[in-house]
Amino acid sequence: MLFLTDKAIKFLDDKGVKYFIHSHKSVRTANEAESELNGIVSGIQLKTIAVQQRIDSDKYILLLLVLRSVDRLDFKKLSRFLIVPRSRIKNATVEQLENDLGVEPGGVSPICFDKNIQIIFDENIRSNINSSEMITCGIGLSTKTLEIGLCDLIDLINPMFVNLSIL
Repeated sequence: MLFLTDKAIKFLDDKGVKYFIHSHKSVRTANEAESELNGIVSGIQLKTIAVQQRIDSDKYILLLLVLRSVDRLDFKKLSRFLIVPRSRIKNATVEQLENDLGVEPGGVSPICFDKNIQIIFDENIRSNINSSEMITCGIGLSTKTLEIGLCDLIDLINPMFVNLSIL
């Protein structure tokens, strides 16, 4: 059951935050989303990667990792930060996206209402993007993209900042 988009929009409205929702054809990757939004938005595009950290064979925790769309996740850095072997970190499954996060592939969002899911922004976001700039990111559906001020997004979700990208 996909419910994040409506819940996120209500949350943004309740907070009085200025934002725009852009509709487009279904996308699965940040590159596809960037292609769809080319000429429509001028903000920096962020991508949110959902990963699972295995605790044991039937238990895991989910993490939302947010990077600039041009950056690549360095799993070794993530592994060192989490102090777990790399083999215990994998991309979240479609079932986890849908059931645990309420999103579909291509629509993973940094907005999450589950306090057990940690949201981590790559340090490159803070060091390479002016906090007053507009950014785009997922909002739950692969056919919708959120455009919002970076400082508003950070204020709303209060993420941790960690160096996660490959340089």
